[in-house]
Amino acid sequence: TNVGGLVGENDNAKISNSYSTSTVTGTPGNGAAGDIVGGLVGFNQTGGTIVNSYATGNVSGSANVGGVVGWNNNTSGSGGVRSTLTNVYSSGKVTGVTNVGGVAGQNGAPNGIVNGIYNTTLNAGPGVGLNSGTATITGLTSTQMKSTSNFTGFNFSTTGGALGNNWVMVNTDGSFDSDTGSGATLPMLASEWSNTITSAHQLQLMGLSLTAQYVLANDIAAAGTASTASDVWG
Repeated sequence: TNVGGLVGENDNAKISNSYSTSTVTGTPGNGAAGDIVGGLVGFNQTGGTIVNSYATGNVSGSANVGGVVGWNNNTSGSGGVRSTLTNVYSSGKVTGVTNVGGVAGQNGAPNGIVNGIYNTTLNAGPGVGLNSGTATITGLTSTQMKSTSNFTGFNFSTTGGALGNNWVMVNTDGSFDSDTGSGATLPMLASEWSNTITSAHQLQLMGLSLTAQYVLANDIAAAGTASTASDVWG
């Protein structure tokens, strides 16, 4: 219960400029319910906020299973703030039994999801499995997810290291921010760029600044660049 690619339970805290490429599985048995499973966060509650974040892995569980969060709960945190997701996307396949959604398995919060996007090529179901709050959700095909123009509310930038709502999409020719559906990757965060290269994402984003100096900090696992992988290239 409360299983996520990044965090199991987010309680009155903020998650921003974050991502997960993990396959996430909540398995019933041995006293576990396989319940509240999300690609990024399992249970988001008590005023927890998730902004400018994404998940690319496949997600499976029993109940309340979502591509980004399993359950965005309608409980207020400090100052009466409700739990929210803003500018988030999921690109993996989401499977479960009850309350299954491309973005969230369940949302109970007013204005709980703003600019949530999920993959309809892999998911024929709704963006939110059970929605008793309000949510602004857009379903996109795998091809549509490789066009910046389809990501309403997302700001696309070519400034490496920019925090906040700043995203990057790499085109097939190595340029950036395709608006034609011909992108070679899904959106990544501009904040992922770094002079110190520790991941395949950072290696790809070196193109944002070809005059910068870089240090390779470790070997790079590049399996995520395969066409069958659950990552931004797949």
